[in-house]
Amino acid sequence: MDSGKPLDSARGDIEFAVRTFRYFAGFADKLHGKVIPADGDVVCWTRHEPVGVVGAIIPWNYPLDIIAIKLAPALCCGCTVVVKPAEETPLSALFLGGLIKKVGMCRCAFFFHFPLPECMLTFNF
Repeated sequence: MDSGKPLDSARGDIEFAVRTFRYFAGFADKLHGKVIPADGDVVCWTRHEPVGVVGAIIPWNYPLDIIAIKLAPALCCGCTVVVKPAEETPLSALFLGGLIKKVGMCRCAFFFHFPLPECMLTFNF
């Protein structure tokens, strides 16, 4: 972790992020529409669709926790996510992006944008 946290606190953040991703991974197959009762030969139902691109601005104090809280539900619902971590803690986002790429997630599902003073970087792992 790159925010100068004690090791025990950083491990707790990692465990929280893992639990968050597992929860929403288990929730992904439960998002479906509902059939609405109707009279006659009519079928009515609802359908859930992704809302589009989700922007996630991450503060410096709990970078991994907050990335997980914002990224996991958006990916679960099928949205593309653009993550902008704080300038003070970009390594947490880079680490998580590498892990997500390693498990084989679609490269078009998430982007990390790093507005560093020297240059502007956008990573599509």
